[in-house]
Order: sequence, then C-alpha cells, then structure tokens
Amino acid sequence: MDTTKNDFGFKTLINEKDLQDGQSKIENDKPNNKYRTNLPNEGTNFKYEDYIKLTVKGYNKEVNLKTFCSYNTDKPKAAIYLFHGLGSFSDHSTGLAKFLADSDYFVCSIDLREHGYSDGELGYIYSLDDAINDSFKFVKLTEEFTEKKFNCVLPKFIAGISMGGMISNYVSRQINFNGVIYFAPCFNIDMGSFFKYSVSIFSFFYPTKKLPGFPETISTVVKNPVFTEKRCPISEKRGPTVGTVNALFSKCKDFNNKGNKSHENSALFIVAGVDKCVSNKSILDYYNSSKVKDKTMWYYPNMWHFIYFEEEMEHILPNLKNWIDQRIK
Repeated sequence: MDTTKNDFGFKTLINEKDLQDGQSKIENDKPNNKYRTNLPNEGTNFKYEDYIKLTVKGYNKEVNLKTFCSYNTDKPKAAIYLFHGLGSFSDHSTGLAKFLADSDYFVCSIDLREHGYSDGELGYIYSLDDAINDSFKFVKLTEEFTEKKFNCVLPKFIAGISMGGMISNYVSRQINFNGVIYFAPCFNIDMGSFFKYSVSIFSFFYPTKKLPGFPETISTVVKNPVFTEKRCPISEKRGPTVGTVNALFSKCKDFNNKGNKSHENSALFIVAGVDKCVSNKSILDYYNSSKVKDKTMWYYPNMWHFIYFEEEMEHILPNLKNWIDQRIK
C-alpha cells in the first residue's frame, strides 16, 4: 500500500493511547473554515436508478426500495455494494461511487426503508433485522442482474459506513464476499446506559419523533462547515427518528452480547480519530479478537465520522482501489 503521502497522520493501527487522544479532540473539535471546500458529492450522481425492482415485505404493506448503480465498462473488475448510515442515503456516496466506477468497478447502493427516496410506512425502522434482510435481498438480486448483464460472476465486495457497517457485517455472514470494507462502523455507540434506556422508553411512546437536536447534530459528523450549511431537504425530512435509533441500539447490544462473529475473507477497517458518533474502542476490540487472517486497519487521527466527506478521502481512495484489486481472484 502506498503510504508515502502521509499528510493526515495516517497509521495502520489504533491503540489505547490513540483512543485517549481522540477523546480529547472529540471534546474540543468543531467544524473549521480551514476545511471549507466543495462537497465531494456535488455534481455527481449514480448513472442508473431502479436498475432492479426491489419490493420487500413491510410492516403493513409491501414497500419499494430505491436502488442505484454506476459502471463505465462492459467488463467490470468487481461489484461493490455500498450501504449508508443512519439518517443518510445513497446520494451521500456518489463521490465515492464515481471514483469506483471510473476505476472499472460496478458499484451499487440502496436507500434503506424509511431512508432517502425509498418507501416507508411507520416513519421508523422497527428492527434493524428488517434492514439487514432487505440488504440481503438487494445483494442477491444484484448478483442475478450483473451475471446476466456482464455474462460472468463478478468478484464482490461489501462496504458500509456507520450503521451501514453493522449491516455489512451481518449480510456478509450469509453471503461470501471477497472483502468487507468498514467505514467507521457502528458496532457500539459511546452513550451511557441511562441515555439508551431513555431512548428505549421514549421510542415506545413516540417512535416517529425526530432524534432530539436533529438536524443540528449533523455538525458533529463532518469538519467541513459546508456540510452543515447546505441543508439537505431529504435528510431533514427523513432524518433519524427515535424508533430507528432504538433499533440500532438494540442491534449493537445484540452484536456485542453474542461475542465475536468475525467471518470475513478479508476485512478493511477505516477509522476516524475524531468520531463523535460511534465507539472506536468497539472497533478495536472487534479487530483484535477477529480470527480473520487478512485484516487491515487505516486510522486517521484528525478525521471525523462521515468519512466520505472528509479531506482524508484524498489519501483513502487510491489505497482503497489497490486494496480491492489485490483481493480480486
């Protein structure tokens, strides 16, 4: 891997001191004008919408989920599946998707139920297992699409950010991927048990209420102030509700209570030092206890949670391409 350009304090592993240093930055860092630049998803889109028809069983009726893909060649090197995080949607990954498509991959994404442009019923996800099952179906239908479209079976990789990292982990337990890519995965959240209990109680009575403080809380995920200033109507309309947050808390508890389920053929963990959303300790614990031989960690001490919009992507993207290429068999 090319590590000669090391302008971001890049490290290949996180340790306990890094966790302590990161906590200090978390308590003091704020969006800063020195990081002001155009957002990487501006002027970019997935080339194709609804390339597969994806209808899933909802809570009261069937719901249609929006799917997107991009590819620039009739002989892609691999298929890469992207999964977004809580309160996010596929549009946020278009900068990454364009790079991957330009690098001769087939890249695809889905707006999960109650997110983005997909249908919803309750206004929240009752159980994250529903989103995981939807994602499994998305991968299987896309496999059928690519095999027919390109007349071959493509190597495949799954990548998820935050909540999408958790979903990627569970989907990859059922489907054999060449590699799993975790962007700041949400294996746990650094919030006290009292807060989580309060969310659980509140979600019982008011599951469709927006997460308190949203959309102001988006200022905690990207250090570029443009991200906060450019209010996204779809994000604000379908921002994270208390019921969905509670579903994520419940799945994190399940993930950690049942022990390490490391299973990947290859795993790449991309970790943000100034992450105000997920627990970096849980990522380190999973990495250290994993029995997977081919595991890699890239730690960026000054990067914030929403990695796709951080300046460190300048360093991540070419190395990500190399990492994937090396694992295509």
